[in-house]
Amino acid sequence: MTISAWRQAAVALALCLLAAVAGLVLLFVLRLREVEQLRVLAHEEQEIGLRFHRDGAALMLDLHSAALRLGDGEVNAGKQDQYAVLFARNEAFFRHPPVSLTGAAAASLEDVQKDLRIYGEQVQSWLALPDKERLAGLMRADEPFRELLRDLQALRDACGFRLMDRVSEMRDSMKEMQWLVVTAAAVMTPLFGVLLWMIHRGWFRPLQEKAAEVEHAKTARDEMASLSSLAAGLAHEIRNPVGALKNRAYALGLLVDAELQPKVAAQVASMNRELDRVEHIVGDFLIYARPSEPRIVPCSLAELVDTFHHDHQAEMQQRGVRFELGAVEDVRFHADPELLRQALLNLVRNAAEACGGRTDGRVQLEALALERRIVLAVTDNGPGVPEDLKERLFKPFATLKRGGTGLGLTISRGIARRHGGDLLLAATSAEGTRFEIRLPRL
Repeated sequence: MTISAWRQAAVALALCLLAAVAGLVLLFVLRLREVEQLRVLAHEEQEIGLRFHRDGAALMLDLHSAALRLGDGEVNAGKQDQYAVLFARNEAFFRHPPVSLTGAAAASLEDVQKDLRIYGEQVQSWLALPDKERLAGLMRADEPFRELLRDLQALRDACGFRLMDRVSEMRDSMKEMQWLVVTAAAVMTPLFGVLLWMIHRGWFRPLQEKAAEVEHAKTARDEMASLSSLAAGLAHEIRNPVGALKNRAYALGLLVDAELQPKVAAQVASMNRELDRVEHIVGDFLIYARPSEPRIVPCSLAELVDTFHHDHQAEMQQRGVRFELGAVEDVRFHADPELLRQALLNLVRNAAEACGGRTDGRVQLEALALERRIVLAVTDNGPGVPEDLKERLFKPFATLKRGGTGLGLTISRGIARRHGGDLLLAATSAEGTRFEIRLPRL
């Protein structure tokens, strides 16, 4: 997978985990709210149940006291009205309790209502007795009253059982919450681990690799700088004796008569060629090791290209290559003309060497002015760049030429980049190669 794919997968997994965590938190909050509601409801039912039992017991005591007062002595209308009112209150109180009762509590409430009717009937039967027999028949009213109290106590116990049911529901809800948290942790912990690994793979590892590349590049630059310094020192030390040898070879060539001593003259000419090649190599090393900064001045593109073509036409003819001018546009731009000539010379010489083995070898130079850049193109009809050389084409010392330094393209690219542009291999095939120097149009 690519880095982009790893990042997309990490973002997708992070969104899924975020949605899962949000859902878990929402569910947890709902469960907590449910438990809190159960707790409040249980507390309210407990309070209502206790008040219901207390108020019901007080009403029963008042009713029984009124019945005893009614049966004590002569029965009058005031006592009967008081008893009737209290009985009606008891009936209404137990017929419409302040809390909804179900199950055992509802059954106990029905027992209370039934025993209250029985109590009323027994009291009426007791009051119907003669005065002398009422005291002896007091048990007729007292026994139903005790039964009512027992029913009321059973009702309170039933309400207590209901409270225990509420507590059990809260306990079950808490267990469900614990199970939910444990399950979510068991499932999401590995997913978070995978997410962290994806983040490491998509973000941190590329940063580490980039840091390692930067460090490697810095080390390579330091090594190359050391090598460049060494090469510059060696080139400088070699250049002086090479210059002296060239002077002596030139003087020796003047002393030798080519007609009388043709072999000696040929050896002197070969010596001069080899010394020229050594001087060219030393010059490349010095340019590569100590690149000069561009001196930017206004330039004419057509004048630069025409002058370069005219100056090197003879050299190309000596190499057996036809040097042509292609499309040349005349615009003004800013650059260092000497450095650009040096870059073009490296490209043209490489192109001439690439097609030098052909009888119809041809090198073409073009200068194009585009909207945002200047393009200097060198095209040849040689065999093209080998595949194994393409990747290291612009690296120092990359060459297939016998006796070549492999610095020409490196130097030319450095010149283009110091101008804010670049040197590119635009095209290559068995029919030829095209290099382009692309500069910003300033």
